[in-house]
Amino acid sequence: MRSATCFVLALLLGACNHPAPAPPASVAQARVSLDAKNVLLISLDGLRLDHMSLFGYERRTTPNLDWLGHNGTSFDTIIATAGSTKTSLTSLLTGMDYRYHQIFAHAQRLPTDFTTLAEVFRDAGYLTAAVVATPMLSKELDYDQGFLVYEDFQRVPGASDYVRANRVANRMLEVLGRATQPEAKAPFFLYAHFEEPHPPWHAPSPWLGTPEDQQRYDSQPFDLGCSYVPRPDELRSLPPESHAEWIAKYDGAILQADREIGRVLDFLRERSLLERTVIAVTTDHGYDLLDKYAFGHGYGVSEEIIRTFLVLYDGARAEPWPAPAAVQGRTFDIGPTLLARIGIPAPAEFEGVDLVTQADRVPRFAFSIDSGVVAVRTPEHKLIHVDFAGQRPKPDAIPAFGFLLYDLRSDPGETTDLKDRMARAYGELREEYDRLSRDREREFVVGTRTPLDDETTERLRSLGYVN
Repeated sequence: MRSATCFVLALLLGACNHPAPAPPASVAQARVSLDAKNVLLISLDGLRLDHMSLFGYERRTTPNLDWLGHNGTSFDTIIATAGSTKTSLTSLLTGMDYRYHQIFAHAQRLPTDFTTLAEVFRDAGYLTAAVVATPMLSKELDYDQGFLVYEDFQRVPGASDYVRANRVANRMLEVLGRATQPEAKAPFFLYAHFEEPHPPWHAPSPWLGTPEDQQRYDSQPFDLGCSYVPRPDELRSLPPESHAEWIAKYDGAILQADREIGRVLDFLRERSLLERTVIAVTTDHGYDLLDKYAFGHGYGVSEEIIRTFLVLYDGARAEPWPAPAAVQGRTFDIGPTLLARIGIPAPAEFEGVDLVTQADRVPRFAFSIDSGVVAVRTPEHKLIHVDFAGQRPKPDAIPAFGFLLYDLRSDPGETTDLKDRMARAYGELREEYDRLSRDREREFVVGTRTPLDDETTERLRSLGYVN
């Protein structure tokens, strides 16, 4: 696609970021036809898979995602590369593990010499656009690479600190309306990130009680901050009804995001585009909700936080979906899985594999990181190393420094450290952890840290990321 054509398509979408360069010859060979399937990638912030009705949760929190999963396929063991939004979404958009992209701090820029998923789609002939609610991915930090249109809600008149799901969906519908005009003459790749169900929770919840309770909550959003770790005495004095109310509010936020996604699906149905669109839905990480010791995330790599999901719908398939493999996927496998559905080769820099046809190539070990903690996980066991040295102080509720080993088959709740009783498993995972610590052979570019402007800083503070 020539730069002039890209410019015209960007005008159709209502914005233009960077002129699109002509793709190199190696990429041009992978260019798609004009009737290729569209691609829609959606991430939701802090969505726990065990709070989704698609995966058996008793509350019907995700009816639209249920439909996608039942008419497509779903994976229930996608290991988040980190318990943080910034690091995990960087892996999603670059196809790289955190060990190599090295993006951890809120103010780090995305290095311009990384190859992004959007660049791969753009260079193959796709019209690329993004609508992102989190300031973690702001254009200011160069996360618009490869996108012809990039809406990050920075400096939008009337924008609030917390961009709610309806505003994300409204902008998605505007973009899709222009992208599907006959003049566009190209398939689209649209990435959208919803802040829900990350707090502060604004949406009314049908599980909160009376309509008056729901109305009161809608006008008084609830938030304890995303990294709140109560002291042990606070936990002991917490009324049971408070915890139940938090869960109801969290579930209500999930339902609200699902409803907005449903609006987008209805738009595609009405224009006969749903069967011509590959749709993937995932999350950056889960949420603790005091199942361990934290209210949110940022201090741990428990299953509630790092075991996530992928819902994959492949438009009108000529053959039934194969049963999803019992595979331990990783966040950075999602990009290659999407590209494979279209027939576009993943670039050499991408470390993931296609989870549908290459499940047997997924490595046995997956890694995840958070502040002061690292996890090495296999389908059977998880090794966690806790070390807050040089970082923020260790909260009293975090059990110990050093190594912890859990048997995920007999103890999915990770309650009993078995490193002294399971020497073989401990040795296997400890060897992999030590190898990870020694692995400095591959060169990488560390994204620079630059001062954030006042608006971005305030948005991050409203979400609990900045004190």
